Amino acid sequence: MDKSSIAQVLEKFDPARSKPPKVDLPIYSSGVTAPHVASMAMPVFGAGGRLLRAIAITGPASRLTRKRADEVRKALRDEAEALSTALGGALQT
Repeated sequence: MDKSSIAQVLEKFDPARSKPPKVDLPIYSSGVTAPHVASMAMPVFGAGGRLLRAIAITGPASRLTRKRADEVRKALRDEAEALSTALGGALQT
């Protein structure tokens, strides 16, 4: 897998891991898969704490800067938490 934010979420919260890592969420990446693309991703969990998917936002790196990512991180966390709750899970971090 690459080091994009989505790939990092899938890797870090892989059910094969014995214990989820302590990681600052959401995960931000910029320029990983394309030089002008940035993204942020959060895990979404279901019943039993099982990772079901990742939710992400993606945009031009010139607009989704680290500063802008810090401004919208709470909104993305809130959405991931709401999705996890609706799917019978809970955000694990």
